[in-house]
Amino acid sequence: MKIIKIKNQKAQAIVEFALIFPILIATIMCIFEFGLLLKNYLGLNYALGKAAKEAAFCRGQEGADIKVIKTLLASATALNSAHLRIVSSTGQLYGPYKLGSNKSLLDANNIEVTSIGEELFFYNDNGTPNNPSDDTKVNPANASMPSYAKIRVRYTHTLINAQILGLEKQGTFNLELTMQARLAPQ
Repeated sequence: MKIIKIKNQKAQAIVEFALIFPILIATIMCIFEFGLLLKNYLGLNYALGKAAKEAAFCRGQEGADIKVIKTLLASATALNSAHLRIVSSTGQLYGPYKLGSNKSLLDANNIEVTSIGEELFFYNDNGTPNNPSDDTKVNPANASMPSYAKIRVRYTHTLINAQILGLEKQGTFNLELTMQARLAPQ
């Protein structure tokens, strides 16, 4: 009789393990996923801070938008630049960009980018700092008017489980962040 009871206990332990194991694995995967998402968020936040600082320094210079994008990419070393897009105020997506070996800005086809189709980052607040709806874009070369730099980016994050299962398109979401830097007139 004792032998049968021991076998039943082992079988019960195997069944319990089989029931708990998927939940345990899912919990561990969620912890890893949260860690990767937090890494992406913190890396993007750091890069945006550096880019906003660069925007404050390069105001009044020609090609300021390109300099800000270069700083953003140089600071986003923990991120995959192929997943990073710059969002304009009209919702237009620019990128993906990458830095070349000589620190030039390259597009996805490795062609050097020397200008962007619109001013991306510099705005005049029209005297109403709490109301961004009446703000207008300004040329960064005009350093005399009070303005601010607003940098908005979108990073496409793919979930680990989606990558493992080959469902990258279904398992992605966009991490979108904005950073502003107030610029004093020069």
